[in-house]
Amino acid sequence: MEEQSKRIWKETVAPKYLHEVMGIYHGVWWPDMDRCWLSNDGYQVASRIISTEWGKVEHATVQIIDDSGFMSSNGERDIPWAVKQQIKNELFGEKRLAIEVFPKQKNLVDVQDVYHLWVFPKDFDLPFGIHPTRDKQCRVVNRGCPKNADYLIENTRQMRGISSDLKRKENSENAETSEKMPDSDSYQLPKFLEGEELSSDYFDPPDPYLDTPDSKYALRAMIDYARKTGKRVIDFTKEEAEAFLIK
Repeated sequence: MEEQSKRIWKETVAPKYLHEVMGIYHGVWWPDMDRCWLSNDGYQVASRIISTEWGKVEHATVQIIDDSGFMSSNGERDIPWAVKQQIKNELFGEKRLAIEVFPKQKNLVDVQDVYHLWVFPKDFDLPFGIHPTRDKQCRVVNRGCPKNADYLIENTRQMRGISSDLKRKENSENAETSEKMPDSDSYQLPKFLEGEELSSDYFDPPDPYLDTPDSKYALRAMIDYARKTGKRVIDFTKEEAEAFLIK
């Protein structure tokens, strides 16, 4: 997987220095950010270390900046989870755990497209998790199931029907302004799947409620890598795709 990331980081002047020397940055926590890195694909990460009852935690901000150095505040520079995971690994290490917080609404600070990671010391682990062998598995509190689920089934049908209606309307509107989607027979098979036996419904849209699609590849990581390198996933060779095999 080492070939997955071509990102290059360089440490740069931190907000703390600019605040103390030039008086540029102000605020509650931003002037305390004493480390800063820029990547060759437009990410900026700044951090400070705070002392907590859980030990020393590194508070890191992650954001996308343009050539002018300005940040956005309307969500246009959202950062996918997979990219934040990569950045955490690259700058703070694969063996360190980090969390992203969704606060109480009264504590919300959301004025710019800046994302906060709280990076814990190397040996810190949460007392719960979903990994079947490496996370602590906690006792599940049995809340029971409704004895009569008919209304839940009906609600599901109604809401999925509304979703389907909206999707059909969107597809109809798109059809008026764009060319018709090609039939499944004309879809191009990715190079790394050539020679493999595929089911007859391979190109059919999956129903995530009934038939969640399975793949032996980490597709999100593969797509992110393709975007960064300017490639198309369908052009990946078997050798390139092997870097994304789920082990």
